[in-house]
Amino acid sequence: MDSLASRTYQNVFIESKEELKNILQNINGKSIIVAYIDIDNFKYINDIYGYEIGDRIIINLGLKLIDIGKGSFEVFKLNADEFILVFKNYSMNRVTKIIDKVIKICKELYIFEMKEIITNISVGIYEVQTKEELNEILRKAELAMHFSKINGKSRFTIYTKEIEEYMKRKTRLIIELKKAINNDEFYVLYQPIYNLKEKKIKKVEALARWKNDTLGEVSPAEFIPVLEELGMINEFGILIVEKIFKQIKKWKEDNLDINVNINISPLQLKYFHKNGELNILKDRYQIDFKRITFELTEGQLKDLDEEDKNTLMGLKEMGAKISLDDFGRGYSQLFNLFTLPINEIKVDRDIIKSIEDDYRTRKMLECFIRLTKEFGYDIVGEGVETKSQLILLNEMGCNCIQGYYISKPISGAEVLDLVNKNTLIEV
Repeated sequence: MDSLASRTYQNVFIESKEELKNILQNINGKSIIVAYIDIDNFKYINDIYGYEIGDRIIINLGLKLIDIGKGSFEVFKLNADEFILVFKNYSMNRVTKIIDKVIKICKELYIFEMKEIITNISVGIYEVQTKEELNEILRKAELAMHFSKINGKSRFTIYTKEIEEYMKRKTRLIIELKKAINNDEFYVLYQPIYNLKEKKIKKVEALARWKNDTLGEVSPAEFIPVLEELGMINEFGILIVEKIFKQIKKWKEDNLDINVNINISPLQLKYFHKNGELNILKDRYQIDFKRITFELTEGQLKDLDEEDKNTLMGLKEMGAKISLDDFGRGYSQLFNLFTLPINEIKVDRDIIKSIEDDYRTRKMLECFIRLTKEFGYDIVGEGVETKSQLILLNEMGCNCIQGYYISKPISGAEVLDLVNKNTLIEV
């Protein structure tokens, strides 16, 4: 067997694509499954610890794979920190069990010259079809490996046509997003928030939207993570904030004074604070920050450092309010309510959806609203879609509601018309 397994330690880096090609293109009725392995964050290891240590990690991983693979699979070295494992006449179920074991074994703490380095690997798995070209086999396995990386790393993914379509769309998203800011393709809609006590719309939540000539309307849930991955989220954030401030100025000219909730991430907070962009826009459009509420999700709160918390305090000192969005979705901690400068709590739509049919959810939410209101928090029920939900939230003492029962997200001009009509919502 002329593979990595038969080579010496010093010759680990010899390319083996030709041998790999011979094996994969001469199946002769055998079932062949390949696993494409890549070391997670390897560029970071090289940049921080140097190429010499990076090379030693690659060699150690190669030898470890050889040792694990005896009697199970062959190991081939590709470029940089990539390896291919070849399984012959193994079921997919058996291969995934072996790969799961490989991932756990390769998660190791290395100590080189008193430096501690933890390594993980991501894996893509592909079952070879008859007469497939080597490049196509590797492309599909690598595609599955990249899917593992974008879904948390240190895991394996089996190639499917759905993953192929997903990755193709993501590639197209990346291309189009890089052009979208220059082409001014992003716009903002506003979802009214109805004050139950005063029986009128007193504020709206600004929601970024994207319409592309090639992709059509793209959900923020899809394009926001890609913007973050591309390092474009701050540029995007400033663009959206400026559009919102322009609209606030236009409303003021039309004699509409309305409060606006703006979604923001900790990463954007740092950027705005360090570059002073928020203050520049505030002064340019003469924005009264008493009318602005910045929303952060529960999931983002766990990523806040001291600098972020100080920035939030700075925003409060400028008059802005801070809202805790999606409360009840995974990270709910009362501790956060008392240690962060929060004014408003937005109860997640999944909880609101349950209050009609689930007695325990309803009673728990009722107790939560009573408790938090005693400490001065405003409570907003999100995703309200029925009159029954509205009535229950009103009885519980909820301050405001937001959802399709009041209005879908609408344009700035439509907000003006809706507020001027002053339509009362029956409770």
